[in-house]
Amino acid sequence: MSERVYLLTNAAATGAAQDWPGGYLEFICSGTFGGATVTLQTLGPDDATWVAVDASTTLTAAGEATVLVARGRIRALVAGGAPAALYAVAALARAAVVVDPSVLATAGATAIAASSNAVTIAAQTWIGLATATTAQIADKTHAINTTGKSKGKHVYDTTADLIVFALGATDTSKWRLTGAVDSTGDVTPS
Repeated sequence: MSERVYLLTNAAATGAAQDWPGGYLEFICSGTFGGATVTLQTLGPDDATWVAVDASTTLTAAGEATVLVARGRIRALVAGGAPAALYAVAALARAAVVVDPSVLATAGATAIAASSNAVTIAAQTWIGLATATTAQIADKTHAINTTGKSKGKHVYDTTADLIVFALGATDTSKWRLTGAVDSTGDVTPS
C-alpha cells in the first residue's frame, strides 16, 4: 500500500471510499473551504453507516490531525458551504519514540531512567497521540474531555511536556500521569 491514500483531489463534494490498512493516520486537508466542513469518516460495522472518526478530524479550514483508525473503508465527507479545490489525504503516521530519563523519573520509573540515559521521547509525534494544554485537560468543557474520551485514552500535555491517560470516560474523569505509582498529580477536570 502507498504511504498516502488520496481522499479528495481538486474536489467540491464528498470523495469516494478508500481502503485503509489500519493504524495511525495523519489526516491532512487543504483548499478553499468556503464555509464547508470536511470530516474524516470510517464505514461502520453495518457496512452502510458512515461515522466520524474523531472530533479532531472535522475541519473547517486547512489543517491536519493524527488519529488511530481501524482497518476498513474511509472517506472525506464534504458538507455545507461552497467549497472548491479541496484536497485531502490519509498518510501513515510515523512515530518518533524518544524518552527523556527525567520524564521517566517524574513518572515514577527511576529504575528505568537510571539505566536508560540514552533513551529520549519526542511525544508530540509519539504514535500520533492527541494533544492538549494543561488548561484544556483540566477544563471539563474542552473537547479533549467531551469527545472521544475513554478509559485509558492517552493525551500529550503540550504545556507540561508529559503524557497523561484518562481513568474514565466522563467529562470529569481524572487524568493521571503515565507511569505514576499513585494518584499524586491527578487532574480532575472541572
